[in-house]
Amino acid sequence: MSLENDIVMRDIMKASVVVSDRIGRDVSAQLDLEEALEASRYISHPYSTHPREDMWLGLLES
Repeated sequence: MSLENDIVMRDIMKASVVVSDRIGRDVSAQLDLEEALEASRYISHPYSTHPREDMWLGLLES
């Protein structure tokens, strides 16, 4: 190969490493975000724990 082709191939290899690294970080961030959203659903949901018995009795008597 000519020197020009070697330079182009080297640049392509470096660019592919940069792009692959960025994709990996984006995927990791997306998974972290999904896990955080899932956890927040359970924390903020009013029935994330079992309701108390006396609460149900009040609703049934109404």
